[in-house]
Amino acid sequence: MVAKENFEALINEGIAALIPIYEKDQGNTSIVVLKNGKEIRENRTVKALISRMARHFGKDLTLIRKEYGRVIHRRNGVPLPLSSFYIMIPVKFREKPFSLNDGTLGYVSFYEIEKVKEKDKKRSLILFRCGKEVEVYLSLSTVNSYLKDAKLVSKINEDKENMENKLRVIELLSELFSKSS
Repeated sequence: MVAKENFEALINEGIAALIPIYEKDQGNTSIVVLKNGKEIRENRTVKALISRMARHFGKDLTLIRKEYGRVIHRRNGVPLPLSSFYIMIPVKFREKPFSLNDGTLGYVSFYEIEKVKEKDKKRSLILFRCGKEVEVYLSLSTVNSYLKDAKLVSKINEDKENMENKLRVIELLSELFSKSS
């Protein structure tokens, strides 16, 4: 298992995807695909890893899903803006779970996606900027819809961060001028 500190380093290095896999002896585990294409096995579930990423950026996944779900009019499949450079899109990597606690969802980083192509009517291939390709159990039109939603979430998140930065500057200037008076 990758230690907590090492996973933090992977986040800083750049994650392209979190993919659920089933290991016979370990059950539901994950593969972390880095933006350079390197794959790292992780004994934790995708759910645990995305929660860890959210904590790293000081984000509450429940609030993010609720806030941005309202914007895109969806409860499930909501893109997660964890930072200005991480918009994580939930995608289905397995057709069916192996057992009760096995998840089918993984996450791909919006900014690392080069292109998407159809594999068949129910599956698509996502090609990352690093050249790595992954298969997802979503139609091409569904993936394109998710990308469109991620783009909207990205824009709203960027505008929100810009507004927060402007408010911080106003607060600092206000404090500065009130101290000098």
